[in-house]
Amino acid sequence: MLIIPIQLFGQSDYYATDSVAKIGIKLVNGGELVNAKICMVDSSGTITQFTAYEVSEYGFRDGVVYLSKEIQIDGTTKRVFLERLVEGKNTLYYYKGKHTRTFFIERDHSTLTEIPKHNTNGTDFHSSLLNITTDCPKVKDAAQLT
Repeated sequence: MLIIPIQLFGQSDYYATDSVAKIGIKLVNGGELVNAKICMVDSSGTITQFTAYEVSEYGFRDGVVYLSKEIQIDGTTKRVFLERLVEGKNTLYYYKGKHTRTFFIERDHSTLTEIPKHNTNGTDFHSSLLNITTDCPKVKDAAQLT
């Protein structure tokens, strides 16, 4: 896996595969729905599209970052781009699909878990997220805003 020290390059658009990083390129922001499906790179007016199978991560100069992850949606496993909302011991991601909006949490860079909109005990995802992240102030703060 390639680790990218993005801070060293200032605030630039970038994308990375498992073996190479392209920094200082021009990304096209297609909005939440499109960004979850593809990474679009503008090379002198020619748009090249990459899927979540080709690119492991991409980010915009404003700090918005998308990571390629496998998730379960409608009973099938798909590789998509998840927007990283908060990174740390617990990392919070957001996904918007055609008929889906959901959040995922990754604890200690291991298992990715969807946060259900409603639990079996009747609580909503805000309560679930706050409960899961009591030990992580950054995620707790973000949970109150989501």
